[in-house]
Amino acid sequence: MRPWLGPILLSLLTACGQTTYRAKIDQLVARPLSFNRALFDGALWKAHLLYRDGSRAFDHHEYGRAYELLSEYVRRYPEGELLPRVHLKLGLTCRELNEPGKAADYFSRYLRQSDHRFEPPRHFFFAAEAYAADEHYHEALFYLDQLEGHSLLSNQDTVRLALLRGFYAFGLRHLEDSERQLLRCLDYIDTYRTYLPAIEDWERAKAYHVLGEIQVHRALHEEVRAPEAGPDKVLGDRAYWTERAEYYFRRAIEVGDTGMAMSSLQRIAELYLGLYRLLLPSLVIPASVPRAEADRLRLQFRQEVGLLAKKAQHVYQRAWSFAKDVQELETWLPTIEAGLAEVEVELAACGLLAPVLEVHPPKKAP
Repeated sequence: MRPWLGPILLSLLTACGQTTYRAKIDQLVARPLSFNRALFDGALWKAHLLYRDGSRAFDHHEYGRAYELLSEYVRRYPEGELLPRVHLKLGLTCRELNEPGKAADYFSRYLRQSDHRFEPPRHFFFAAEAYAADEHYHEALFYLDQLEGHSLLSNQDTVRLALLRGFYAFGLRHLEDSERQLLRCLDYIDTYRTYLPAIEDWERAKAYHVLGEIQVHRALHEEVRAPEAGPDKVLGDRAYWTERAEYYFRRAIEVGDTGMAMSSLQRIAELYLGLYRLLLPSLVIPASVPRAEADRLRLQFRQEVGLLAKKAQHVYQRAWSFAKDVQELETWLPTIEAGLAEVEVELAACGLLAPVLEVHPPKKAP
């Protein structure tokens, strides 16, 4: 027996009696050796108390108080044996205080001091999400990469890993990599859904939504073949990306909640309105064409492109009706009405103006 353990055992025997002393002794012996020594070292004892009080404040949702106590530990005991755990708790505290920059710093300090092989995957997710909240996607992907082949990765963690990789790759506009990760995420969901009911439709809906965003970016921002004359060719190579974007957004609407459905409807409308504004100035008429013919071609092209604005109007109307019928979506109404007003201006300019909100009177009985 260690020489300093005897007095503790004797005092416990005297104070607790025969009925409870054995449990007290087992609890004491099970603690780390350094903690038992801290009972006889004033500085270490105070450090443990500081960490304990900070952890209790965190558990009671007193995050400001927890941050003060744990920061005091870091300041007073920069070489303390509990420093890694303090950094982790500080990261969690800053996350609750909505300070992602500080949270990311503390999470990264903690992970640098730990053995990645035995670290729970959630700690890497904490660090990645904190960096991503400040749009530091390179750093976020770095911590996600540490989970590749991790022995403690569960099926749900695998789905989450692919999903977040897709999000952050899209944040860097690495479209091919983002698309590959999100499609992989959907494959994982289909594979694990039978065995893991905890995987909800949110992951699937969010993956579809971001896949739609990828196609929107391609349709609006990538260089494509110039459109040819004629109503069927006005989109050029953008038609394919537009079709894919609408497909993914509608899949997100099918499997997502009401908020996700409203967001996807709005993005479909914005896609069509964005395409209208992008293609409107793209018609080039040679100077040799007579003025009257040039005006006719210009009006014809404007009306053909205006059909995109017409589609945007129809989607906005659907979104407006949806938000009107669902109480928790009423906050979307000003945004939808502003979009409808924009569409009305564009339709008036190309001679395709229709009522922004179509109201059909009830039919009279014969």
